[in-house]
Amino acid sequence: MKPTIVIGFLGTQLDAGSGSGRWEKWRPTVALGMFEDLLVHRIELLVDAFKWGRLAEQVKNDVHAQSPDTGVVVHDLRLEDPWDFGGVYARMFEFVRGYQFEPDKCGYLVQKLPHTFAKDALETTSYLKSGNANRPAITH
Repeated sequence: MKPTIVIGFLGTQLDAGSGSGRWEKWRPTVALGMFEDLLVHRIELLVDAFKWGRLAEQVKNDVHAQSPDTGVVVHDLRLEDPWDFGGVYARMFEFVRGYQFEPDKCGYLVQKLPHTFAKDALETTSYLKSGNANRPAITH
């Protein structure tokens, strides 16, 4: 079976929490290490490390506490303005262009946080990287 890699954004609201109370709520990135029927080998965590680096480290440690065999690699996507979708898509494209995908060796999943466009942005950059100009419309 191929190792499973999950690519996703840090949920700056949903993944946040402090003290022992953080274990009482659902945190989507940490939850990736809690599935009995899905073994995630590595999480490629996209984050603006300047603003959210401390939270990213906490989430990384919490994932490791739940699933010691799951690696977390933090990728710094410095975002000047997260509401500037053109800028965010450009940073996503840079990530996808520079990432060493190995589809013959690994399976990839994209984590979509509620009320975000992360999955759509990754799909778009995947199409851009492939050179496919016929990307289907995004619908919700």
